[in-house]
Amino acid sequence: MFLPLWLAPAVWLRLDVRHKTRLVLCFLLASSVPIFGWMAKNQMQTGFPVFSIGGDSSLFDYRAAGALAEDLGISWEEARARVWQRLSAMTPPAASAAELASRQRGLALRILAEHPIGAVKMMSRGVARMMAGTGVTALSNLVGDPNPEAVSKPWKRVAQALLLLALGVAYLAATWGVVLLAARRDLLAIGLTLGVIVYFALFSAGPEANTRFRFPASPFLAILAGHGLSQVTSRSRAG
Repeated sequence: MFLPLWLAPAVWLRLDVRHKTRLVLCFLLASSVPIFGWMAKNQMQTGFPVFSIGGDSSLFDYRAAGALAEDLGISWEEARARVWQRLSAMTPPAASAAELASRQRGLALRILAEHPIGAVKMMSRGVARMMAGTGVTALSNLVGDPNPEAVSKPWKRVAQALLLLALGVAYLAATWGVVLLAARRDLLAIGLTLGVIVYFALFSAGPEANTRFRFPASPFLAILAGHGLSQVTSRSRAG
């Protein structure tokens, strides 16, 4: 199932700008058909053109509440209770889940606009946890460690050091891959790789973010890192 991912960089690098542009437009057109079709179906059934209520509830419960918590210096749980109180005070009970999601989205955007500094702090912390985390805590949970967040055991220290090394190599290689693409002025390739990584990082950067939220961006990071490492190894062989 991952074979297309390995073939994509090789195919992409062989295409000229005109063919790359056509490929991107075809991809966007094909992707928009099911998305807007589903939104049209929801519009006819509920009166609200939503694609999914999950995004609106996440924006409300985590992003808006997280920004409020950062700005006021309170816990996320308390901030979440406050935004729900504010929503209840502003509107009568929603007639449907889609209507509730629409109200959550509107209020969440207002709260984020009211607390821009808190929003930036929340997203910065979320990105740091997501992109710099090693996953040792999750691994400790899997092995049944009663204190998964502590790094006092020797095997945890070794695992953390090895994972940090691997993560550092991946980021350095990906950075070099971006530099090489920029030198070739291949902005489209940068946008389809680095742009997607930044999108997923910002989209997932909430108070609940951890290393597992890095997974959607990992294939694109691997593509950039592979491109950077391939140039390094080819130069070393030539030298």
